[in-house]
Amino acid sequence: MASGANIYTTIPGSSIGLTGGTSVAAPQVTGLAALLLEQLKTTAAPNTPRRPELLKAIILASALHDIEPGTEKDGLGGIDAAMAMTIAQQGWFVAETVSEADFSLTPEGEYQRTYSANLVRGEKVRLVLVYNSQAHYTSINDFSNVTLSELGLRVLDPSGSEVDFSLHFVEPMEGVEFIAPETGTYSFVVVKSFWAPTNLQERIALAWSRDATYLPELYNQAGWASIITLRNNGTMT
Repeated sequence: MASGANIYTTIPGSSIGLTGGTSVAAPQVTGLAALLLEQLKTTAAPNTPRRPELLKAIILASALHDIEPGTEKDGLGGIDAAMAMTIAQQGWFVAETVSEADFSLTPEGEYQRTYSANLVRGEKVRLVLVYNSQAHYTSINDFSNVTLSELGLRVLDPSGSEVDFSLHFVEPMEGVEFIAPETGTYSFVVVKSFWAPTNLQERIALAWSRDATYLPELYNQAGWASIITLRNNGTMT
């Protein structure tokens, strides 16, 4: 979402003033998408598809405030262009086209496809999955089965313990937000809930933001000293 109330802009009649609505909110999101497309030309791998799923995942992963507040019919917050560009610059995303055969069956009987990322303890992470499943409405008010496939999203910490999980049945996206409990390699697991038809291919994208945290660390090296460490991209500065 973007600000859509009391926006100072051009208005009909060759004038400038305050207005509102999607007519002033949509251009902000469109402008951010254009910036991301330009940035991804530099930072994305040559075979990474720069498609709407990836742009949407980055924009949602970088959004402010709201994170699945209890309804399946809204977004994940307000756009944050600075964080979105950071995700694109740092390469905190993955995008590919997958088929049902790309999911592996676990001993527990679950079909999964796993990705990974290195995180630092104490970071606030927002992870979003977006996929291009086709709508499957039977009526305008039918929300019982609106996509041809349904994917869930699970986060595992370096020890393999579940940190968070998200699965909804209305729109082709999932989002979780968590504080990394330890430093190490985390698994981002895409879970196949159902998949139809069997020859379907889905374009999927994952993107994640990592909020910098300031953590004091004390050490004794020729006397006690207080160090403030900025953690954002996994490096110590």
